[in-house]
Amino acid sequence: MANSAYYGMSGKISSIKHAAVVLGYKTLGEITSSVGAENILGGKLPGYGYDSQDLWKHSLAVAFGSKILANTQNSTLVNEAYTAGLIHDVGKIIMDSYVLDKKEEIESFMEKEEKAFLEAENQFFGFNHAEIGFEICHKWNFPETITTAIKNHHQPSNANGNGLSHILHMADYIAILSGIGYDADDVLYTLEEGTMSALGLKHDRVGKIACTVSESVHKIST
Repeated sequence: MANSAYYGMSGKISSIKHAAVVLGYKTLGEITSSVGAENILGGKLPGYGYDSQDLWKHSLAVAFGSKILANTQNSTLVNEAYTAGLIHDVGKIIMDSYVLDKKEEIESFMEKEEKAFLEAENQFFGFNHAEIGFEICHKWNFPETITTAIKNHHQPSNANGNGLSHILHMADYIAILSGIGYDADDVLYTLEEGTMSALGLKHDRVGKIACTVSESVHKIST
């Protein structure tokens, strides 16, 4: 990964020690987090209809978007934003087999009611993947800033002023805007009102971030 086009060191990194010296420990930590997350998120999720690498690439896109947004909002949040982006949808891994058992019913509900997958999760299970992700990350002893953001990444207004929740929600939206989405309900994914104002974003800036995110995922994957 250190030799990927994203880090601009293609063919130059010969060892982990060399990567640490050339890229720095913060970047090496980012790479390590990414590789670890890929091992968890890289498989197929038939319940959600994801092929191998779909969830991983989307999560990577959200991580990059969150990092960019955090840099403009609060640079001290950059590392947490990147980590939160990587694992924001980890709850889907736990829910997938249960979703698969009710797949036909869920798809029928979404089509008839014109509801997004998140609403279908709440309807059929009484909770959603974001809440499950919160419980998992809490169990893993992640900082409260990250766990709260993951729980509220679809509805940041419920996060009691947690700025990372707005960042994560916006980055999730940007990832889908970039074409790095995977849900059957992408067209129903809406940005919560007030998110752009909370982040001080204008529409032209969103487009530029979307292009950067798309390029970044492509570079790091090649």
